[in-house]
Amino acid sequence: MCELRGPPSLRRVIVVSGAARKMIEEALKLPEDERAEIAGELLVSLDGSGAALGPSSEAVEDRIARRLAEADGGSVTPLSWDEAQRFIDSDEPDR
Repeated sequence: MCELRGPPSLRRVIVVSGAARKMIEEALKLPEDERAEIAGELLVSLDGSGAALGPSSEAVEDRIARRLAEADGGSVTPLSWDEAQRFIDSDEPDR
């Protein structure tokens, strides 16, 4: 299956098998904390080191771990997907 995903400014083509599409659809029904856990596991599983994230993968992994700890600890208020999309599509500066 091939589809366009993301806001117009970041839109990209996603190609996945039917089985992968079904898994994604089911995963998207899960609560946010469970989706975050799955996302983290998938990133690590790419090659075990996260190297597929690019040359700064260690920094990315550190940031992901920090952000997950903040979310788990309740020190940040997560955005809904609708709020995140509005923020991405807006002209607001980075927070």
